[in-house]
Amino acid sequence: MENVFKSFEQGAALEHLSRRTGESAGNLYRLQEAIKACGGSVESLPMMLFQMQKALGGVSEMGESTADVFHKLRLNVGELKKAGPAEALAQIMERMGTLSPDSAAKASSMIFGRMGAGAALQMSRSPAEFKEAFAESARVAEIFQRAQGAFAQIGRTILSIKREFTGFWAGFAEGAAPAMQRVLDWLKKIDLTSIGVRIGKLFERLAEEFRTGHFSDLLGLSLEAGFEQGEFYAARFVATLGAGLAAAVPAAIAAGFNASAGLLTPEGGGFFAWTSRKAIKLDQEAKARIEKDPTLTPAERARRIKAEDDRIEAEEVYQNDLTAGTRQARAERAKKAAADIQQAVTEGMKSASETWGNFGAAPHEAMDRLRANLGSMMGRLGAAFNGRPLGKDDANFGGGLVHRTEGNVFEKMGFVMGGTGGPMHDTALNTARLVDLVVTIRDRLIDYKPPDATEPLNHAVV
Repeated sequence: MENVFKSFEQGAALEHLSRRTGESAGNLYRLQEAIKACGGSVESLPMMLFQMQKALGGVSEMGESTADVFHKLRLNVGELKKAGPAEALAQIMERMGTLSPDSAAKASSMIFGRMGAGAALQMSRSPAEFKEAFAESARVAEIFQRAQGAFAQIGRTILSIKREFTGFWAGFAEGAAPAMQRVLDWLKKIDLTSIGVRIGKLFERLAEEFRTGHFSDLLGLSLEAGFEQGEFYAARFVATLGAGLAAAVPAAIAAGFNASAGLLTPEGGGFFAWTSRKAIKLDQEAKARIEKDPTLTPAERARRIKAEDDRIEAEEVYQNDLTAGTRQARAERAKKAAADIQQAVTEGMKSASETWGNFGAAPHEAMDRLRANLGSMMGRLGAAFNGRPLGKDDANFGGGLVHRTEGNVFEKMGFVMGGTGGPMHDTALNTARLVDLVVTIRDRLIDYKPPDATEPLNHAVV
């Protein structure tokens, strides 16, 4: 589709150039292909044709007379005008090719101007490529010649649609301008200089925390608390998993064995079914011999045939009953095995839940020291903003991080069976409190008023 639109654009451009030069769109396309074959640029063609037509009018780009240059090329200006731009260009290229490089460069500059002289000189030095490409592009040129009007109309329609979209976005921008101006006015009122100063003080305080070792202490406590909690919950998880597996696996294995025992039933049933089919076949062969025996009277033949039919019917009934019984037994075994496995899983989940709940509370000594250390650091950092700590609620994230010791193993793994709560809810709550803290810091940055230069800054003493 992209190439189709490129053809539309190229056809529209040829139609516009045709209006400007008076040459047909088809010949202009052939000239473009000839220029490309000679190593020139298609973009130079419009300027070349304009300067050539100007030179045929009698003056060069610099306003000099061009009669002498056409005379030296042994070309008649009147005949060139009648021949049309494409033919005139071809004749000029052919004559320039007979000149020396210096003379050809001068003639090219006089006729095609500074912008088109280089391309014209290059074309005059490649006469074979020029003629070959001009001839081979005739078939495509005919298409552009026929469809130039349609292509140009499509191009104008596309431009019209683009103008409509421009109007749409301009109207949208007009309606949004007042709101955008209010936003810009609000941003303009923010004292970014004071905020920058505050941020600089914050980084200075952070650097101080690194120098004094407070940050290292905080990092050490974080690792200690992490190992403390990790060791507890790892042991709790292993115990819970072991209890669940111990309760579920034996029963599940037994159920699977009982279900697999049903595979022996089809084997036995298959043997009896084979013997039954063999008996039926023998009876059918005996019946066939009776029907062909010439020594039997009609009455005796009928009696024996009926006896064979009765035996065949009895064997078929036996075979059908045996097949149905085998299928029913197999279905019942599979159903019972599924129920036993489900019961085993239920018992395993119950045992795991009880083990998790009865494991005891997690240790919190290192976590408490971490919270206290973090609160002290937040207090020191708060002094870099308004000369006071951020406050108890700010330092403790609005009441402290939520830590659950209740819940079963599945809640700890992220599965909340019903209602609200659980670790996922606690994580969301902690995140919300952290966001509130960030908003509080942002608001204090915006509302900050620099202290009087004569008064010393207050620093929190921790």
